[in-house]
Amino acid sequence: KLNALVGCLEKARAYGHGPLLDKLEEMTRNGNNSVKHLAKSSEMALLRQDIRGLEEQGGAHPKLGKLKEILSEHFDRHTAAGKSTRVIVFSHFRDSVMEITQCLSTVSGVLPKYFIGQGSAKANPSAAAAAASGSASASAS
Repeated sequence: KLNALVGCLEKARAYGHGPLLDKLEEMTRNGNNSVKHLAKSSEMALLRQDIRGLEEQGGAHPKLGKLKEILSEHFDRHTAAGKSTRVIVFSHFRDSVMEITQCLSTVSGVLPKYFIGQGSAKANPSAAAAAASGSASASAS
């Protein structure tokens, strides 16, 4: 049980409530009986409900806001200079890749694509990346 909770805490600290909610929901389906029992408890149900409320309010992790700011400036600078550019954003957790990709899709001039690295989650848990490339004439790869 403790390992499952530590994994949840790690995701919450590093990536915010979206991946935390994914992990909590995964715990209700997978894992041993004690983890499933914990995940299905009334306290965890209330926590999942609170996290969904945060998501509806658009409360993304501050790192995503900073990422958008940095990449917006980067692509604006290169577009103004008439240059094409590409960026790769790496993520430790596979389930945060879609959240990063969705976040980057709102940045002008960015055409985000995602790539999940080779190997199983057990063999290579940090092999996830969200890639973005763009300028007035560039396309994503």
